[in-house]
Amino acid sequence: CLVQNIAGENLLFDCGTFTGFDVISPYLRGEGINHLQGVVISHDNFDHFSCWPGVFKNFKVHRVWHNLSHVDETIEMSAMDNYCLQSTIPISNAYAGDQIVFGASNLEGNILHPTQNFIGSKNDESILVLLKTSWCEVLFTGDAQEIYKTVCNETQKKKTVPRILVFPHHGRNIKDSEKILAWFQPDLILISGNKTTPDVLEVLEKSKIKWLITSEMGTIQV
Repeated sequence: CLVQNIAGENLLFDCGTFTGFDVISPYLRGEGINHLQGVVISHDNFDHFSCWPGVFKNFKVHRVWHNLSHVDETIEMSAMDNYCLQSTIPISNAYAGDQIVFGASNLEGNILHPTQNFIGSKNDESILVLLKTSWCEVLFTGDAQEIYKTVCNETQKKKTVPRILVFPHHGRNIKDSEKILAWFQPDLILISGNKTTPDVLEVLEKSKIKWLITSEMGTIQV
């Protein structure tokens, strides 16, 4: 998912496909994008960052956020780290309580999950980002399931602006999925990808909240 503010600064959340075929770079080029002020890799799974070679070589990447995996870093993630080191692209960790700051004056990225404690699951190591703008809040969840036991138990602030939830596309326990919907109270749900599992689909249809799959919609302007 790409977020662009009114000043034309771009923040890219994950950059992968299941096959590794880079459909991201052509899309960004088509949108007239040359610079990525920030790239956030939610976790060390292939489908979330497999297109990094094309993205990092075709665009000026200013900064990257991703956490060290407790379950051994994959060869692919190590290759990305080495490329960033050689290209002098700063890599930062992002744990609960931290913020993502990349120069934008009207975007605030608060990290809600994970903590630095051992988790033992790459999915549950996903960086959970609550992005706040002047007119809405967007929650990026990666593939974390652990959030249902931690983040969703915290008191949520009263909603004052519309909320958009970028919902996980797989592996959800139905009751847990309902819990995050009740906690975040989104006005719109986005699923990044081209399919979702039956259990997620059941939750979405039951929720009665408007939801869109990005592969079917292309650019979504909200």
